[in-house]
Amino acid sequence: MPTLAGSAPPAPEGAINEIRGFLYLSDVFRYIESFRLRGHQIGRKVGDMVEVLTQGMLLRDRELWRRIKSEPKVLGFTGAEHKVEFALCELDAGGEADLSKLFGIIECKRVGVEVTKHRRCKDGGIRLRVGETYDHGMGPQWRDTKASFGITLLNVSPPRARVRVTVSDGGAVVEKSDCVIPDGGRFRLALCEDGSIAVLGDDTDLRHLPSHIRDCNIVHVRSVMEDSASLHVDDCLAGPQTIEKAKQAALVAMDVRKRIQGVWGKEEVPGGDDRMVSVLVIGEAGHWEPKSRSVVRKCIDHNVILVDEVVIEAFQLFEQQYGREFLEAIS
Repeated sequence: MPTLAGSAPPAPEGAINEIRGFLYLSDVFRYIESFRLRGHQIGRKVGDMVEVLTQGMLLRDRELWRRIKSEPKVLGFTGAEHKVEFALCELDAGGEADLSKLFGIIECKRVGVEVTKHRRCKDGGIRLRVGETYDHGMGPQWRDTKASFGITLLNVSPPRARVRVTVSDGGAVVEKSDCVIPDGGRFRLALCEDGSIAVLGDDTDLRHLPSHIRDCNIVHVRSVMEDSASLHVDDCLAGPQTIEKAKQAALVAMDVRKRIQGVWGKEEVPGGDDRMVSVLVIGEAGHWEPKSRSVVRKCIDHNVILVDEVVIEAFQLFEQQYGREFLEAIS
């Protein structure tokens, strides 16, 4: 299986933390993809981890923590009740946080990159007989030439299939490689910012690539039979859906602000009125268009970017502490 076609050798493992003005797979996705879990399963754990890290910071100030309620429903001007991660409240006579004396909300929104069926697989998989080739093209507008991957089924020995991957760039073959993939196995096809084309098997982590991954497909080998095998291709979606969660937080902030301070937008708040503050803890903001960022800036008082390196390190620390079942401990 080829590792990188037409590029420098892989860089040492580590986060790629530069911000770019284009969509790319986040470092968090490059990390969690290796767990081979469905998007909603691992994505929920990413969201939980953001809440755990936020709670950890809040616990550093014990006086502040006394005034916090976790996962309450707060009332907005419209009459809607909004569930938030943390509510900041004044204390009642007994020294307990009183939700009727709300003075702030903290929301955590972090959606991992999802995958979806490739258009060629909407109505089922791609069946190959021995000797047949599936040509998979990747020609995004940002790239000068089209990358294509010829996936040929050489032979089968259930439950394994031997395939040849021929990598072409602009019509010129740049690499060929044969490999044996078990039923249920997979490999990844990636186009990187530096122009390199990568093909990685299950034994290679996406984070080993030394460049931002702008486009990525996952090819699953399924149903290895006596004379054929079926493939299923997934597209990795980078970034855009994250803003929808942040927009929800923006609407909540506006609704609660209107009830407490009498205005919708934070720029309308009279000077010195500090009765209400809204905080959003987010990631992947570098992926958003300027107009999407502006929605969050205009509606929420303070936006905190939780960088990917912190989330990844937290996952690794949980794994060291709790072993193979560490995902269950993130709650």
